[in-house]
Amino acid sequence: SRIQKVSRRNIGISAKEDLSSMVQNRPRWSAVLNALTRSLPSKVWLDSVSVVIDADGNNMLKINGHAKTQTGLRSMILQLESHEMFNGTSLISSNLSPDGSGNIRYEIDTYPTRVDY
Repeated sequence: SRIQKVSRRNIGISAKEDLSSMVQNRPRWSAVLNALTRSLPSKVWLDSVSVVIDADGNNMLKINGHAKTQTGLRSMILQLESHEMFNGTSLISSNLSPDGSGNIRYEIDTYPTRVDY
C-alpha cells in the first residue's frame, strides 16, 4: 500500500522504480533471524548481528559471537552455508577470547537471500 501511495505522488519515475525495487528485493528479516538462531548449535552464542550494505549495495549480515569449541563453530558455518536463506557465508576471524574462558570469539559475514512472502 505504501508503494501505491508513493506511485500516486508527483515524483520522478526513477525514484518510484528505485523504491519499488528496494521494497521488493529486501529479505524477510523475521525469517532471516529465525533461520540464523536455528542454525546455532549448542555452546555457540551470538553477541551481535548487524546489517551493513556492502560495496555493491547488497545487505550483508555481520555476525559476532563466541563458541565453546571449534567443532561447534564449524557446525554453525556449515549450517548457514547449506541453508537456502543464506549465501556467501565466510568466517572472517576467530581467536581465543582474551578473558581466559577458553571460548573462541568469531566474526562471520553472510548474505541473506530474498524470500517471497
